[in-house]
Amino acid sequence: MKVLVLILGILGSLASIGLGVKWVKDYQANKGNITQVESLSAQMGVQDQVKSEMQDLDKMVKAAYAMIALGGLAFLASLFVFKIPKVTGLILIVAAAAPAVLVPISLIFTGLMGLAGLIAIFLKAKPKPSIV
Repeated sequence: MKVLVLILGILGSLASIGLGVKWVKDYQANKGNITQVESLSAQMGVQDQVKSEMQDLDKMVKAAYAMIALGGLAFLASLFVFKIPKVTGLILIVAAAAPAVLVPISLIFTGLMGLAGLIAIFLKAKPKPSIV
């Protein structure tokens, strides 16, 4: 089961990092368009409608940075599943849930980490051999 946690944790963390990088790149590429939309909406008097959309976009960018950082942490934690499975599980669950608080759709990519974390939490540690 620890091998399953390792595989799911690595796949989930790479998916999380990949999506986070894509969202940040898309935001950076369209930054000029975003400022134009904000200025045009102010001129047209529909600033309130656009403001809520911009708040959603800001949440998405914050979630993207969280996905990159926590995905990297989850990748490293996955490698320690054989030594400290409960701590690994906790880190994987947090790495999956934190971006989902801001953007719930991110669970599609971070869900593997959450599943791996749940499995890791319920793993039993190997008993230490007794010296008789």
